[in-house]
Amino acid sequence: MTGDMNLTKSELKETHIVVSTPEKWDVVTRKSDSLMNEVNLMIIDEIHLLNDERGTVLECLVARALTTLIRNQKMIRILGLSATLPNYTDVADFIHASEDSTFYFDPSYRPTPLRCRFYGVKDYGSMRRAENVMNDIAYLNIVRCLKKGKQVLVFVHKRNATHTTAQDLIEILRQNSKDKNLFE
Repeated sequence: MTGDMNLTKSELKETHIVVSTPEKWDVVTRKSDSLMNEVNLMIIDEIHLLNDERGTVLECLVARALTTLIRNQKMIRILGLSATLPNYTDVADFIHASEDSTFYFDPSYRPTPLRCRFYGVKDYGSMRRAENVMNDIAYLNIVRCLKKGKQVLVFVHKRNATHTTAQDLIEILRQNSKDKNLFE
């Protein structure tokens, strides 16, 4: 369920699994407690977004689930998932997860070691100029890894930055024709 699509009440009652945006589920369950009464498991992917502008919606959903749990004496399990959550114990406390049901997979679980590097980029006056500097740094690191025969995966902060970043990296590649054989 998203803002673009609706299900009727009868369709929702017949459904076993609902995949929804937090905002849509907030709107649907705010109008009626009956849907929240049907929930046994609520999975929140990207729970680190509690610290984002959308975090208040996630907080409302967790609070509504916990209120339903207390009011109906019916267990609603809350599963929070995140690949980037340093304060996982705080979030576990927030969703009322017991210590023995809280899992943190540190780098020792990875079959291949992961290297992380952090680069500080000072304020260049405009966001676009700062992005250009960050893309130049990313490009240099991509080339370094490719020369070692390694694969590279680039993550960006927002979905709409995916295309822009890819186009910027392609443009840098065009300017550095000596690196073209690395990208074939």
